[in-house]
Parts: sequence; C-alpha cells; structure tokens
Amino acid sequence: MASASAVPPPPAPGAVSGWDALSPEQQKQLSFSRHFLEQIQKTGKRPNGRLPSQFTSVALSTGTFPSPGVYGSSIVSIGGTSAICCVMGSVVRAPLDEPATKGALDAEVQLHPIACAQFQGEMGSEAKAVGAFLVRQFSRALRCEELVVCEGRAAWHLTLSCMAIAHDGSLHEALVLACLAALSTLSLPEVTATRAAGIYALTRGSEWTLTYSKELRPRGNLLRHYPLALSVAHIQSHFLMEPTADEEEMVSGTGGGAGPGAATGGLLTLLIEGPTGALIGLEKAPGAPLALPAVLNPGSPAGAALLAPAATRAVALWRLVVEQMAPQQQARFA
Repeated sequence: MASASAVPPPPAPGAVSGWDALSPEQQKQLSFSRHFLEQIQKTGKRPNGRLPSQFTSVALSTGTFPSPGVYGSSIVSIGGTSAICCVMGSVVRAPLDEPATKGALDAEVQLHPIACAQFQGEMGSEAKAVGAFLVRQFSRALRCEELVVCEGRAAWHLTLSCMAIAHDGSLHEALVLACLAALSTLSLPEVTATRAAGIYALTRGSEWTLTYSKELRPRGNLLRHYPLALSVAHIQSHFLMEPTADEEEMVSGTGGGAGPGAATGGLLTLLIEGPTGALIGLEKAPGAPLALPAVLNPGSPAGAALLAPAATRAVALWRLVVEQMAPQQQARFA
C-alpha cells in the first residue's frame, strides 16, 4: 500500500526538476494530493474537515419551475454542487401498423462553464455520457407501459432536462436525486381522443384529435423502483463519501490508489434503492457498468464499512423525496 511519500512534494524554490514541466493544474493536483495524504494520516480527516465516511449538507425542493410543458421539476444541492431537473413531456402518436405498448424516456444534460471552470469548450460527449447514465437508471425504474394513452393510439415521451448550475464534486449523485424527486412529483394532464369522420389515417390515430385536460393529475406512481446514487472516491484504503471536485481530481490523477486493491480504486457511483437502502448497482467513472467487486461484499469488513453508511445516507435522501410528494403518495411509504 502506498504511503504519503508516494506523491512527491513540490521542489524548493529555484530547484530544477520535472515539476517545472507540469502544467499549473497538474501542480495543483499533486500539491492537493500530498496535503490530503498528510492530513488524513495525521488527523483521520480530509482537508475540508470531514471524516472519510462523513457526508455533506443536502437541500431539495420540487415544483420550482412551473412552466407550460414542464410536468415535474426539482433543484438539489449537495455540498457545493447544485443541479436542476425538469421533466418535459409530449404525446407521440403510434405508427399505423403498430399500436403503442409503452412510452419512452430520454435525458438531456447541460454542462456549462458557469457551473465549473472545467466545463470549457465542447462538452457534448461528456454531457451525453451523463445523460445515458440517467436513462439507464430511470428507464428501468419507470413503468413505461403506463405512459400509453388513448387505447394505444399514442404514448407519452418524457425527457429529463437537467443542468448543473454549480459543481464541486458528486455531480452524478445530485443529478440522480434531482431526477428522482422530479419524477416522484410528476403530474400529467389527462389525454382524450375525438374521432374526426372522413379523414384518411396516415399514422395510427391521426384521424383522432388529442385533447389535453387543463388539470394535472399526480403520476408519481409511474415509478416501480426509486434509485438513488452515492458518489464515492477510493484512494488507497480510504473511501471518501460525496467527494469534492478536488478529491475527485486527486483520485483520477493518482489512479485511485496504486498497489494492492487498485482494482477497486477510482471514482465509484453506488446505485441504491431509496426505500430499502439495498445496493442495486455500481458504476465506475466514466460510466461503464461494472460487476460487483469483492470490496463491496457486505460480508467483508471493507464492504460493511462502505455499504452501511451508504444505505443510511440513501434512506435519508429518500425521506427528503417523500416529504415533497402529495399526501396520498406519502401514505404509500408511511
């Protein structure tokens, strides 16, 4: 296992070494890594004063963007990271020869420099990767068959429109919480169809006029699962819960702890079922699915040390989501 000396200190002023060949950002990362390792060995705490297993502050509110075409919305802050999610929706007619059997879900994620200086230039591929991560989680959780309307003539197509408005680490965790809160408080209009006689149908249901009710009906019951994410950084023998951006950069820059156990190092996103706190998945940056590593075995000391606080945190986040639901929905989770 590497020691604190595994990260070389900056050279003395005026010295000539490979340090001068590093970019200012690389020098910053190495300096932070050295400071982190010294701090955690001396005090057991991270440079920000948190214990490795200690979580940061969290705030959640829903219904924050009451606009036409927005059927659920939320804003989440986890430490210095803030994200918003708006659930947009439209009804799409089914093809003439194929009745609709389920609706659809996709995601659009915006990463702007206003949230983080690292979000510079073309961030399209990164934003698409985060969007694909969100679709993976919520397409499994959503009862897409319940999105069919008008006896299969059409179905709802929902879009998770997300934006990072501040980023200081644990962005995946904040976005998943924002999406879950927005979907759990989703309200959709009723859709009815009125047939117009004498019109030739080019697509299934095109001879029908779709009408939307003015009143919205809560549809939080569209979810069959309630996934939450927990961001974890693993370096050497330490699991850092809800890492900051500096801690994430440190882990990425050092490989997450070269040496024994390096296979479980790096940035991890645990997927946890909110109501039960059960682990349901794991992803490692930049988002490729992984098999469950041995270190996450609940029977091992390391696994218990990681999974127990993760489950407690997920249940606490879930309670925040339930508090935002309509009373009749809250009763289901009493």
